[in-house]
Amino acid sequence: MVDTQQLRMSLAEKGWQEHHIERAVSTLHAAESVKDSGTKLLDLVIYWVAMVLAVVGNFVLSIALIPVLLAFNDIALLISVAIAAILFGMTLDFVLKEIEHLRKTHLIIPELFIPAIALINVYIITNLSNDIARALQLPTTHNPWTVSIIYMVCFVIPHFVFKWTRKR
Repeated sequence: MVDTQQLRMSLAEKGWQEHHIERAVSTLHAAESVKDSGTKLLDLVIYWVAMVLAVVGNFVLSIALIPVLLAFNDIALLISVAIAAILFGMTLDFVLKEIEHLRKTHLIIPELFIPAIALINVYIITNLSNDIARALQLPTTHNPWTVSIIYMVCFVIPHFVFKWTRKR
């Protein structure tokens, strides 16, 4: 659902008169209340499909990191992981922000569950790449906790930066 206060401020900044702002806000609220059960179900399905795609996307990205984990050492690896995490975090935050308008209540899943899943995925994949490196007798092995935490922190940075800038 649209943030009423933010909408009011945005419309006022654009020069809308107060009675026009009230009419726009009341129209949006009325539209939400007349949604039929099929539309509400579709909104719910779209939201949960986006959540599942976020988890699957994190898994695919963590698998795509295997060559990076095998090829790079230390700083180059951490910079590569950080850049990938920030880019994916930005993309995911944009999608979830748009999908969040379908829900009336704010759920904690995008802010807590998805980063936790990302942490677990990258930890497992880093361990797997270490096993592959040992099997191929490559000198590159990495601390799974360091790589995972760098990924998770960089993954959530865009969400909190965008959230902070939206509130301002």
